[in-house]
Amino acid sequence: MHRPVLVREALSYWFTRPEGVYLDGTLGGGGHTKALLENPRFRGEVIGIDRDRMPEGEALQHPRFRFQEGNFAEMPDLLAQGGVAQLSGILFDFGLSSKQLDDPSRGFSFQSDGPLDMRFDRQQPLTAEEVLNEYSGESLANIFFHYAEEPKARSLAHFLVKARKTERITTTAELRRRLIAFWRKPNPRRFLARIFQALRIEVNGELENIRHGLSASLPLLEPGGRLVAISYHSLEDRLVKNFFKREAADCICPPGLPVCQCGHRASLKILTAKPIVPSEKEKKENPRSSPAKLRAAEKI
Repeated sequence: MHRPVLVREALSYWFTRPEGVYLDGTLGGGGHTKALLENPRFRGEVIGIDRDRMPEGEALQHPRFRFQEGNFAEMPDLLAQGGVAQLSGILFDFGLSSKQLDDPSRGFSFQSDGPLDMRFDRQQPLTAEEVLNEYSGESLANIFFHYAEEPKARSLAHFLVKARKTERITTTAELRRRLIAFWRKPNPRRFLARIFQALRIEVNGELENIRHGLSASLPLLEPGGRLVAISYHSLEDRLVKNFFKREAADCICPPGLPVCQCGHRASLKILTAKPIVPSEKEKKENPRSSPAKLRAAEKI
């Protein structure tokens, strides 16, 4: 069963106007949207977007909710199709849903055996199997270094390229076995999680989608509208933090220039000086929430 993360905290920032139109840009299990729809003060509409063609949240039955299949990086076009031009709040929860993680056929988890898939949109051609078996060693090393922050990225890539020459790596169990053979230390769990994360990021273009999604949010938000983002690893959180910092500044010229030349004007006010994290109680009840960080900003 999917358990949404930081629900109370997310709603406290996301929901500002009872009659507003709100976007859940990563619908997934639909937990945050369901909580908003159940708020007795809410009289507006929620639109849920997801790349997964069968997200749990699509099953939400509510007259003020509608589902739109697609990538949140393309939300201006997706919303225009439904006649929506302005939003009172946008929420991004960049984590996987429990349904995705717990389904071996999706290939997201190293804890079960399944095909090396890892696609959010199962209609796209690129899979983790293709990345692992057909990318060059240099490309794999770059993925492991940049997306897993793995210090032995080059050695790992060489090890896997050598292994795939003997037999194509096609399942999560086989990849796990190969990775543990490379690791050769106790407690490989974090290492496995980081490598699986790196492959998933590559397959789905996750970081580029986050960049596009954050940028596309600004023109869609009405003045006073809120942008809320929940991240689960340092790469995601860094993108959100830097985007908020940039858009909350009146000048983004390089340091040392005597006069501003960029003409940039602040469009956001940061609401969370430090990221909001789950309480100890939530982390105990839902261990998957542990790495979550919530940041929020308001359109000026």
